[in-house]
Amino acid sequence: MTNVLIDSVGISKSFGERTALLPMSLKISCGDRLAVLGPNSAGKSTLLRLLSGLSRPSTGYIETASTGPSRLRKDLRGIVGYLGHSSMLYPALSPLENIEFSGRLYGVPHPKERGTFLLNELGLLEFKNERVGTLSSGVLRRVAIARALLHEPKVLLLDEPFAGLDYRAAEILENLLSQISHSYNERALVLVSHDLSGAARLTNNALFLSKGNHTVLGPPTKGDWSEAYRHAQNSLEKSE
Repeated sequence: MTNVLIDSVGISKSFGERTALLPMSLKISCGDRLAVLGPNSAGKSTLLRLLSGLSRPSTGYIETASTGPSRLRKDLRGIVGYLGHSSMLYPALSPLENIEFSGRLYGVPHPKERGTFLLNELGLLEFKNERVGTLSSGVLRRVAIARALLHEPKVLLLDEPFAGLDYRAAEILENLLSQISHSYNERALVLVSHDLSGAARLTNNALFLSKGNHTVLGPPTKGDWSEAYRHAQNSLEKSE
């Protein structure tokens, strides 16, 4: 699997009788900048949780460059930075304490210094010693992003990272993600977003999901995926 960081083969996810994601195979390779697009309840968040190792596929398997196939790869967490809908932060701790604690779990050298650097990059130094439970949703979102970036993951999985952010915070985050996605050729970015033009600025390929089914969109047209999005949605609806 040269340059392939995550290889998922025939993975699907069902919850009882409800199918959230139909079987699909997807390779995440070095340098990939992939947007995952689609309407609500399409399976986008389910896919990211599978790729992160936080959820077990109902069928198929996932493997990394250093391991063989398994239904659930614990080692995925070592190479993946994941931001979901939940912050996964401890409300009684400060942002810096949360990040430092996470850093120790991941074996990050000098986690306090690394955490301070990331909080500064995201414009959060003034909040570094506040209790997380007292922070606004937008600030909390940025702290969670700092935690996801902490161990310099090979694959960064972001589920609606701009949700709840004001204009300035979104601008800071987009600039940071732009630096990451365009300069780290040995890493990969997978971004779930409803902002088609914003996603096109950060990624160069897209996967469209609808009712658990999928199709590849390819590069954006004129800096946006609106046209390809509509075409993919119409095609999948006709095939149902």
